[in-house]
Amino acid sequence: MTELAAVHPNRPTIARIRASVAPAFKGLPVPTMRGAKCDCVSGVGLWVRHQWPPSGWTLLGVEADEAPNGHRPDLWWFTDSGQIVCDEFKSSQHASKAALAQVRRQVDAAAGRWGDQFAGVRLYLSGFPARSLWLPAGGDAGALAATPFWFDWVVM
Repeated sequence: MTELAAVHPNRPTIARIRASVAPAFKGLPVPTMRGAKCDCVSGVGLWVRHQWPPSGWTLLGVEADEAPNGHRPDLWWFTDSGQIVCDEFKSSQHASKAALAQVRRQVDAAAGRWGDQFAGVRLYLSGFPARSLWLPAGGDAGALAATPFWFDWVVM
């Protein structure tokens, strides 16, 4: 996901998603590879459908880049309103205690780095996108879909 966003700042097509994830599955037995690739493409496709930022957002960094205080969200963005928003991706249907703890550490680290400019982290659950969460700086976790940071695009 991070490579796809870094290399393709405009919303990618399903064909581009397939091509971007293919290298991750080389060497797997064919039945395993097909199932895993299908799950991955579906998850990424859902994120692109529901979370790809508007054209006014700028990608600031990906997980492999320098991270705020050592905590690495998958992506971080500069919004068109001047805020910093981070994305963390999980393939599960529920946010585990470990995932929530990880994202809370990311929120604390990012708030320390960017101060009032940092808005929060979008915890995207590709196994059940409607359960995705928003963890704001200085606030409690809530449904991502109830925030202005949920983008439910009609056309892909």
